[in-house]
Amino acid sequence: MLFRSVEPFLQAWREYVYHIAMILLVDARGWAAEQRRRAALLNFADLLFFAARLVREQRAVREALQRKYRRIFVDEFQDTDPMQAELLFLLAAEPGAGDDWTSVRLRPGALFLVGDPKQSIYRFRRADIEVYQQARRRIEQEGGQIVPLTTCFRSGAAICGWANEVFSSLFPGQATAHQPGFDRL
Repeated sequence: MLFRSVEPFLQAWREYVYHIAMILLVDARGWAAEQRRRAALLNFADLLFFAARLVREQRAVREALQRKYRRIFVDEFQDTDPMQAELLFLLAAEPGAGDDWTSVRLRPGALFLVGDPKQSIYRFRRADIEVYQQARRRIEQEGGQIVPLTTCFRSGAAICGWANEVFSSLFPGQATAHQPGFDRL
């Protein structure tokens, strides 16, 4: 009874503190990025950010890289973060296709991705199953081919049978935005 009467006040307090904390953290993030830039001490995320911005905003740079790298092959695509996906799609785009990786026309045969969303383990560094799903949809929309690989060359029949039995009940039949679907080995 007491908890029900206090809970709305606790929730309002959490929302108030969250708002202040987010303002502080966003400002601190910007300050830290500026300090790294001034000291010429960029981290991996900074390098990705500046590379993506360069390829997105400087058409001449993008077109020079597109001429140099006509085909792009990416293994373990399930571990790709949004900035990496942006770079890949812009580099594989038709020249002059635009600046938004989510809608550029891809050059036929320019991008080849291999990945297993069930093996996505790099969420801590911004890899996201939704980026994988979005890239897959984009490739399908562009007329690209999706080839499911269900043959396992690492394990014997007994292990594959066990995996099929166990994982068929843990993964949904069809993929969702946040969960890969089940494919029988």
